[in-house]
Amino acid sequence: MKSQNKFKSIYCFTGKGGVGKSVIALALAHCLATQAQGRKVHFFSWEANSSAEKLLRPLGINDGTIVDDSRSVIEYLQRKLGKIVGNWIGNTSFFSSVMQVVPSIRYMLSLEEMIKSLTDSSDKVIGVFDAPSSGHMLVMFKSFESYIQILKKGVVFEDILHAQSLLRDPQFCKINLITLPSVFACNEALETQENLVSMGWKKKAIEIYLNQSFLSLKENIPSTQMPSFFSKKIFLEEKILSDFGPTIQGIFPYTAHQDLSELVQELSGMSNLMKLLI
Repeated sequence: MKSQNKFKSIYCFTGKGGVGKSVIALALAHCLATQAQGRKVHFFSWEANSSAEKLLRPLGINDGTIVDDSRSVIEYLQRKLGKIVGNWIGNTSFFSSVMQVVPSIRYMLSLEEMIKSLTDSSDKVIGVFDAPSSGHMLVMFKSFESYIQILKKGVVFEDILHAQSLLRDPQFCKINLITLPSVFACNEALETQENLVSMGWKKKAIEIYLNQSFLSLKENIPSTQMPSFFSKKIFLEEKILSDFGPTIQGIFPYTAHQDLSELVQELSGMSNLMKLLI
């Protein structure tokens, strides 16, 4: 495990739906909570997930927040205009309608609020962000650049410019792209990485990981006893590694746990993979 001053402030996990990013994000949060001495861990999730929420305390994760983008906007207004005025404006029908028509404002200010909660804390806090799917996340990040170009100056401009600079800083934020071991999924992950780089993120701060790989079965099951389905799957994955190898930072093995807590703890115990994520 890295020394305390080597940790990032935010570890962002994204990928297409169903790739297992939430479980791996929880595993890293659990690993950090148990091994990053002197640091608190705050788990942020974009979508309400009752299973994940119930696991936070048992896994030793200090705090958890389900990001409510509508609420985040009101909290931002309260911070800038005062609680009474900000709450009044945020709850008017007109303002609510604007937020529905232009959701990117909600996305952007939600991220700004999340970053501020970490940077303003008197404790040394590490944020693990279970972000939305990669397409949604790209829209969120793109909204920063759009509004910076539109606003050009002012309080909101300064806030979002600061938030964007921190998200782009490889010392502050690391993005872990989780994908499945298929050609289509790997190409999508590479496309997401390229899109982020085109928006100003450093490539070294965006890493791609395969999840639910069958390659580990090759080490545990003799070839003469390997079911044909597994043999074909392993052959295809070896071809993927041959084609995409330099872009893949780590491989999480296939796991068949029914219990989410056991799965998270097993993954968090894979120290070599956890070190790569950090």
